[in-house]
Amino acid sequence: MCIRDSSNEGLEANINRQRRELEKLIPTINQQVSELEMKLRDPTVTNVSSPLEQMVEYMDNLEKEVLQLTLRAAQYNDFQVVLQVDVTNFDKLEIFKEEFVVYFKLWHGRKDWKECKERWVHMPIGTVDTDDLSNQMEKFLKVSAECFRKLDGKEPSKVFKADVELFQSLIQVIVSLCDQALEQK
Repeated sequence: MCIRDSSNEGLEANINRQRRELEKLIPTINQQVSELEMKLRDPTVTNVSSPLEQMVEYMDNLEKEVLQLTLRAAQYNDFQVVLQVDVTNFDKLEIFKEEFVVYFKLWHGRKDWKECKERWVHMPIGTVDTDDLSNQMEKFLKVSAECFRKLDGKEPSKVFKADVELFQSLIQVIVSLCDQALEQK
């Protein structure tokens, strides 16, 4: 009986040690979220003049950090389950991810928009696939409106939305010209 008691005591001591270590790690998630928030508050993120390629790369790198932190938080939760302690809700991380996704969509949307717009402007009228163009425009309208709404009209979202809406008015003309070109054939 003594051998079994001492092994149980050793196991319990090990579990308690792991619980204490995990307790120390849990706050690091919120600390790292604060660091990510600072990166998202960088003035270049809300500056409409920031280079698109640079901002997309910045957002991609930030996304990697967010994903790593999300995975680590999930691992900590898994450890908490195994160690039979209360599972921590990482609300601050979840709130940050919601905000981050909007900025990610904004900068990727602006980049994709610029590329599509340049391609469309240089496309001969007779070769325009009006259905595809309309579908793409609908997607850009939705993304730009969502970014504008969720970012309270911050300058990059305002410019993105205005540019997409302006081009939308030109789409009607392009579609009409394409229809006329098809009728003449």
